[in-house]
Amino acid sequence: MDFDGSFLPELILGNYPCIPHFVGCEVVDPPPPNERSVQHQIQISHVTKGALRLVVVTVRLFANSGVREHGPPTYEVVAGALPVSDPGSTIFRKNCASQNSATIALPLS
Repeated sequence: MDFDGSFLPELILGNYPCIPHFVGCEVVDPPPPNERSVQHQIQISHVTKGALRLVVVTVRLFANSGVREHGPPTYEVVAGALPVSDPGSTIFRKNCASQNSATIALPLS
């Protein structure tokens, strides 16, 4: 995948002051925990905004913990952008459960 102006390294290094524009979570109660065998959950998807296709990574750490009604929060991170005309790399397309996302469930080791 060829990111157009990837800003993620600058965010990580603290060189960009607008982190809330690229990292956050919904202001709602989180969904119930995942099944016990799934410790962490990562989803990669893309969202088209104007002339950009944003690559969004959704992360839920310790997804199997919490109480019956509420598990840990799910964070969304804009990891980069692709031009709308670029469908993404072959690797990204092959790993997607649908055209727009791929989910990776990390089991307990």
